[in-house]
Amino acid sequence: LFYVIIVRLFGERDVLEPVLRQAISLLYRAQEQDVTLRFASSPKGRRAHLARLKDCARNRSGHAIIVLATFLVPEIGLRELSLIFSAGALIMHIDDHGDCYTDRRERRFTFMNQLRRPERALKHLFLAHIMRLFEGISAGSGRDLMIGFLTRYYVTRVAKHRQQRREGGHAWGVYE
Repeated sequence: LFYVIIVRLFGERDVLEPVLRQAISLLYRAQEQDVTLRFASSPKGRRAHLARLKDCARNRSGHAIIVLATFLVPEIGLRELSLIFSAGALIMHIDDHGDCYTDRRERRFTFMNQLRRPERALKHLFLAHIMRLFEGISAGSGRDLMIGFLTRYYVTRVAKHRQQRREGGHAWGVYE
């Protein structure tokens, strides 16, 4: 399915552009690693396993957003791509936090559901990523729109996380 989607998306484009080719390859590797890590049995070395889960989450969404960004805006610069990667990584951490209890119930390992205090960790990640985006993107370049979207997503997924905690991990509602 991955290759079918890639072929269809990039049928009109030169997929041999180095940044795009690398992003596709790294996205594939991140997805492959995600499947392996999410269903791994009793990981050894907690810190190392947490680091792998965190990197995998960052890479899954970071490379996916780079594939999309370079598809839509092929001339985008490397500096901007690093900021977009950071925004993508934040989206994945927020998403994994919102699904924390459901993932635990279904025995899927994610970085967020393996932490003792996931909401505190997410807040730290959120603030660090938002500051990087605020400082790295000039005003008037969509910065406020991106930060506004990420903030709203963060707030609604924290609410979902709290609802799942109350309902035992069965909440798959759609949030505004």
